[in-house]
Amino acid sequence: KYGKLLMDVVKEENESRMVIMKRVIIMNEGLNEQDLLKIQKVFAAMNKDAAKQGELVQKEDGSWARK
Repeated sequence: KYGKLLMDVVKEENESRMVIMKRVIIMNEGLNEQDLLKIQKVFAAMNKDAAKQGELVQKEDGSWARK
């Protein structure tokens, strides 16, 4: 019952993150679309750093682990 709702929320969150990351490219003259992967890695590192001890964080390979 909640599976589809959960997947929809995750999809919307990911789309919102992408909008923000693309906006970073637009607002910075020194960046372009080829820098998107670097920006994604920076955002991921920031989220991992901000996570509290014991929270799930996504690793580079896509798997999840507790911080």
